[in-house]
Amino acid sequence: MGNHNLTLQEIKILSVLEIDDMYGYQILKELGKKILLGSLYNTLKSMERKGYVESKWGEDTGQGGRRKYYKITGQGEKVFEQAKSELASILKLA
Repeated sequence: MGNHNLTLQEIKILSVLEIDDMYGYQILKELGKKILLGSLYNTLKSMERKGYVESKWGEDTGQGGRRKYYKITGQGEKVFEQAKSELASILKLA
């Protein structure tokens, strides 16, 4: 299985997607626009390759055309839970 070390950005994205499926700009707004959109999409692509999130095109069309929605996968939930418990134990030590 190995240790899947999530980056802080991945943890933040998963924490948002745990609540609901969202498209990129929505995720960005939830994160308080602390990251660049390009950087967000790169991270989402990489997370999709790792199997933590999956994407699908929405039916709705925004100003920029159709939106791609991201959702957390079972694997994503698992690594997110692991990361949360690791963080919790680190914080207990602090």
